[in-house]
Amino acid sequence: MRWLGWIFLAAVGGMALAACPAMAANFDVGMVVGPAFSPKDITITQGDSVTWTNGGGVHDVTFEDGLFKQPSPPSALIWTVSRTFDTPGTYLYYCSVHRSLGMTGSVVVNAAAPTGSSGTPVTSAPGATVGAQGQATPCKSQRNFRIRVRQPRGVKIKSASVSVNGTPVKVRQFVVDGKLRHVAQVDLRGLGKGTYKVDITATTDKGKKLRGTRTYQTCVAKLVSSGLPTL
Repeated sequence: MRWLGWIFLAAVGGMALAACPAMAANFDVGMVVGPAFSPKDITITQGDSVTWTNGGGVHDVTFEDGLFKQPSPPSALIWTVSRTFDTPGTYLYYCSVHRSLGMTGSVVVNAAAPTGSSGTPVTSAPGATVGAQGQATPCKSQRNFRIRVRQPRGVKIKSASVSVNGTPVKVRQFVVDGKLRHVAQVDLRGLGKGTYKVDITATTDKGKKLRGTRTYQTCVAKLVSSGLPTL
């Protein structure tokens, strides 16, 4: 169907995010009208990376520790920059152009879980890791991704809503290449093993509703099911 192309889901960092916490991942931060970083504050694990993408406006990413300032000088081009965090702690950053307008953010880096001699988590059973004392602990999800709603040709999306297992998720608006995008950050990090259904609804300027559904499982290697129902 022609409308299937207007929704796509990006599992940030790839399918590795479905595994247990010791696996390194990449987390995505965008820039929204305001101006502001989205999400503004993010929590990751030691060894993970964060990628910032500018969809419009003169911006940069400047960390208060003085070790990262990109791009330099600030640019209005469509750019992407990344930083890997190898040391636990709280890292504060801002856009040097719009800091006075509150365009700031933070990255909280938690210490990585203990690993075996091979550098990988010591596992005792699917969905569990072994702690420092040898006790099995339940796996916690690290899945964190975005829902991006794009406008098909000739159709104007007026609003969009996203929910996870019936709980609404905040939908933000981005302007990318002069076009409006509706984006929701779906954060399943810290949740136990289970199934989570993501429902997406977009309403056009003519009142027509377009719907899609994706089903995810946490603490498994891959997406379990994916379905976009007919209207």
